[in-house]
Amino acid sequence: MTRLNFISLLLLIGIANCQVTIEPQNIVVRQDDVTRLMCKTRTPIKSCLWEINGDLYNLSPGSLYEPLGILEDGECGIQARITEAENGVWSCRVFLSGTSRSPAERASANVTVLALPQISLRPMEDTITVIAGETTTIDCMVSNARPVPAIMWMLGDRELDFTNTQTLVEPRTVGDNTKVSITSKLNYAFQAVDHDKSLRCVTTGPWLTMEDPHQASAQLNVIFPPQPKDEMTLYGFVLGQPGDITVNFTANPRPSAVIWKLDGETELAVEPFTGRSSDPRVEVSELRSTNATSYEARLRIKSVSEADARRIFRLVVESSLMNGEAVSQEYMVRLSTSPAPLQSGGVGGGGIAAIVIVLVAVLVVTAVVLYARNTGRWCFAG
Repeated sequence: MTRLNFISLLLLIGIANCQVTIEPQNIVVRQDDVTRLMCKTRTPIKSCLWEINGDLYNLSPGSLYEPLGILEDGECGIQARITEAENGVWSCRVFLSGTSRSPAERASANVTVLALPQISLRPMEDTITVIAGETTTIDCMVSNARPVPAIMWMLGDRELDFTNTQTLVEPRTVGDNTKVSITSKLNYAFQAVDHDKSLRCVTTGPWLTMEDPHQASAQLNVIFPPQPKDEMTLYGFVLGQPGDITVNFTANPRPSAVIWKLDGETELAVEPFTGRSSDPRVEVSELRSTNATSYEARLRIKSVSEADARRIFRLVVESSLMNGEAVSQEYMVRLSTSPAPLQSGGVGGGGIAAIVIVLVAVLVVTAVVLYARNTGRWCFAG
């Protein structure tokens, strides 16, 4: 080995021996928590200093900043109760034993003091009104957060796809402390089924707990027209007996007009309700609401006739939406004197198989008994 190679090897060994590490790295802490950082080397330490954001701190037992570790074991640590001032870069400067002319070794770590976000929705209302099928923009404003949280939108218990959102992060610096403001825009076409659900903007991060303020929410008031239905057939009507025709539908807001139509000529108002019927054959009931968006219209036929069984009864529902648009929906109902058909799947494959097995068993037993009786193999009384 040449002299130059030998010197190079000594330098590499010296660098390896003098390397300073700091733990933990890049931590998030809460104000008033006690935090500990430790610098370590492979050789004994003569002395060390600690800096926070470039400011030198004196360490002494019982003070706000206490020393930790044993210098002879290559340890130089610090313990501090966290305030806003401790947010930033913590560095240790280590002077090793037996190296009077060598520069100090240094290691640094980022310490982020948690700043809980302030969260609000725009529009700032407990209930947000939207129109079904139309794209609505809702803003989630997150301010004075540190570190930067992730944001997700929840509709009821379902997370909305991130493709419906746009997020803008704006750093805000006050002195040496950087906090962020975030605006997340949700562009979404809500549907009738979303009515009365909770819309939430939720901030997430491993440093947040459920006890922290981490979300803003609003109830949805979804405006939607009367929802369509296929033509209905009602069964079990008896000729000459009274019978009720009932149609259930959903709409928001309450319909402005509900009308029964018979024969394409007779019109009977349900909403607004007058309590009178221009047709003596029928009675009209007042529109009944079963909840905020569900309604029931009922028409009583005093005596069901064969003509009624051939007739199509129509219920026309009209609503006015937020934008002033008037919409209507027609529901068609037929009557039948037949009993209601069995629901498909009422008897499963297992039930059918059991019935077949029982029938086969009965037939077999009957055949055996008849054969035994006719051949005199068994004795039968009488």
